[in-house]
Amino acid sequence: MSITNSGKVGIGNCAPASTLCVIGNIRAICCHGQSYCSDARGSVSGYTRGSTGVGVYGSSCSFVGVLGESNSTCVAGGTGVAGYSANGVGVCGASCGAGGIGVKGVACNPGAIPIVACGSTAQTADLQQWRKRGSIASVVNKCGWLGVGTSKPQSTLQVNGGVSLGIKTETLTKCYTMKTNCFAILANPSVAGKNVTLPAAKNGGMVVFIKNISTNSVNVKASGSDNIEAKAKLSSTYPLSSQYASVTLIASGGSPGTWYVLSTGN
Repeated sequence: MSITNSGKVGIGNCAPASTLCVIGNIRAICCHGQSYCSDARGSVSGYTRGSTGVGVYGSSCSFVGVLGESNSTCVAGGTGVAGYSANGVGVCGASCGAGGIGVKGVACNPGAIPIVACGSTAQTADLQQWRKRGSIASVVNKCGWLGVGTSKPQSTLQVNGGVSLGIKTETLTKCYTMKTNCFAILANPSVAGKNVTLPAAKNGGMVVFIKNISTNSVNVKASGSDNIEAKAKLSSTYPLSSQYASVTLIASGGSPGTWYVLSTGN
């Protein structure tokens, strides 16, 4: 260690160009005598026992407030940054630039998870909250239920506001096969008898909507050996014979499976 005549400190054979220069890791010893930084724990650890304390606080106007990296080749399952707080903030990332990011989770391996919110075994508070100017916009509550536009979801998914679902208009010069990311198809067959084939019914609970917007008839067809409920019996096809006829179906799951009718319209 060296100290210059201007009071700059260099540690680890570091020539101090700033007030404090360190080559190597920093070991933090907390005020209550416990070490939260060792070879096994990491090079930087933040811990606070105060009611409003901050474990690790990173503030950035142009680059990175706090950057933590864990080399999985050294320690499998390591943690880049860990912040602990009794009643305050474990890790706080703030960015004041227009395109800045307060906290960013990056997976450098296809099998890694960028961000995990892990509650306690007796969790009572929300797992996640999204806020705007202090007010809660959306939450994931203690049960994992998602509330959009509400802070107290009463079901697995509750949306207080408008919902937009994907819709496609298909001019059927040939048959069309729906994908698992399709919800609503407006079928416009060029001639009568074209098919709209459903996704596999093994995706239990999937809901689809098909409407015929042409004067030509169109058939809704089951995939593979699946069936469609059609007037209290099972069939491989469901006809939409007239213009503006429609059907909403839900998949039973299983293979082969059945698409059951939720509603019809003309």
